[in-house]
Amino acid sequence: MLKTAAITFGLGVALAFGEWLLARRKKEGVTPADRQRMFGILRISAALALLAGWIAWMMAE
Repeated sequence: MLKTAAITFGLGVALAFGEWLLARRKKEGVTPADRQRMFGILRISAALALLAGWIAWMMAE
């Protein structure tokens, strides 16, 4: 159960990190819109990790 949630959250963190790397290379650097997008990705990945953990927990019973 925790493994599924951790993998889901890890993928979201990796995606947000990739967004940060791409935003850092831009001429203007990391803008507030970029930060908002990254935090949105982290929030969505946390919600999906909770959902994946809950589904795995329900399937285990």
